Amino acid sequence: MYESWMNSISPFVRAARIMKSFSLAGEWMDHDHVYTYIEQGEAEFFLSGVKYAAREGDVLLMHPFMSHVIRSTSTQPLIQYIFHFDLYADEERSLLTDTAATNDHKKNQTEREMKLASIIPISHIQLADRIDLKKRFLLMHREFQEKRQGYSLITKSICLELLYLFFKNQTEPKIKRGK
Repeated sequence: MYESWMNSISPFVRAARIMKSFSLAGEWMDHDHVYTYIEQGEAEFFLSGVKYAAREGDVLLMHPFMSHVIRSTSTQPLIQYIFHFDLYADEERSLLTDTAATNDHKKNQTEREMKLASIIPISHIQLADRIDLKKRFLLMHREFQEKRQGYSLITKSICLELLYLFFKNQTEPKIKRGK
């Protein structure tokens, strides 16, 4: 999926973390986009009521205010590489450190942050691209943790690369045509 508006994206990465859980079950709603790579394990993701079976190598991309229920389904620990971001850096929104959605956040939500609301929210990353994804995410994670001068620029560029890998590896849905 490529659309011309994507050329104007200038992301702001709000959080980057690695989550390891042995028995995960919960429901979340965030005011920003959430990019989740499954490094290990399997889980069921219910995104706005639609069930997605996620496994190692999958990326789930949730738009702001998308309800997501996650339940791990494998005996292996579930390891997720997660980052939260806005599509467009905004000085006021960049001050938000919490990622959980509130009614105040919903009132201040801009239309341009919802541009990815209509995408299929899952992509299976091919093996060769997984290596690049892991390297890039781990660099983003380190830069975000250290917060050295210029970290926002490198996290922005890595966010764009990881979005590219998501769309590059997305399979087009098969359309059934009547005869």
